[in-house]
Amino acid sequence: MQFYRLIIISVFVLSFSCLKAQEAKRFKIPITKIALSEIVPKIKRDTIVEQKSFEVTQFITLGAYKEFLTFLAQAYDENKAIPYSPDSSICLAFEDYTAYLTDTIYEKYPVLGVSWENAMSYCIWRSRQDGIVQQGFYYQLPNFTEYAAIRKMDSLKSELNLIHEDYSEWSMVSKDETLLEFAVRRKINISFLNYIYLGEEKDQPAMKRKEILGNNFHFKRKNVFINDFLSFHQFKGYHYVGFRMIKNEIPNEDDSTIFLDILRLYDYE
Repeated sequence: MQFYRLIIISVFVLSFSCLKAQEAKRFKIPITKIALSEIVPKIKRDTIVEQKSFEVTQFITLGAYKEFLTFLAQAYDENKAIPYSPDSSICLAFEDYTAYLTDTIYEKYPVLGVSWENAMSYCIWRSRQDGIVQQGFYYQLPNFTEYAAIRKMDSLKSELNLIHEDYSEWSMVSKDETLLEFAVRRKINISFLNYIYLGEEKDQPAMKRKEILGNNFHFKRKNVFINDFLSFHQFKGYHYVGFRMIKNEIPNEDDSTIFLDILRLYDYE
């Protein structure tokens, strides 16, 4: 399978050989007040939290993601791009997977089958390509409150097409049933819901799980919050999960090491 994926990548690298990555289009989300009940199901005592303003992209398309794969193949070699390609299990037949990666008809749609880890690597690459790192910013995936603010903006300005109800999307939030259940029971702090653990290489698979946000064609939900027993492993791609990027300010070392940890764990270089 690895050999065939190399052939596929070689084919579309040739077709993208003159391609220069275009800066990601971003949309401004204003300061948004969010009721905790919009995120947590069956909450008895509501709390209002304020999400600060930020910039967000739409779903990353297959065409945009191909730019990343092409960069890896050209800057290094075709073998470098293989581990970052969409998971081949998203298609039942290999011919369908070949068509998905090579037929331009799919390039305007959200890229699917990209693992959380590879989505984070794309965020690092795009941060550098867009030149925002030099300005003190970087891209990462949204957390619960950012996603709730995005949904509110989309309901007011649906022409932005920020929410795609056919697909769920990766979030920064780590899956930890014990911690999240505690947050629901105590109902005290939104930071519990935005718990982030990036996952070390030596960790067990159970520790490398992330929450997905939104609906998809498999299931619908009323709330942003997910407290179920489904496991979404960060090293695996799913055929109903895409991703988008949030523009964040690089924190001072005194505030947080998350940006440095993201670079350490998911840098493609």
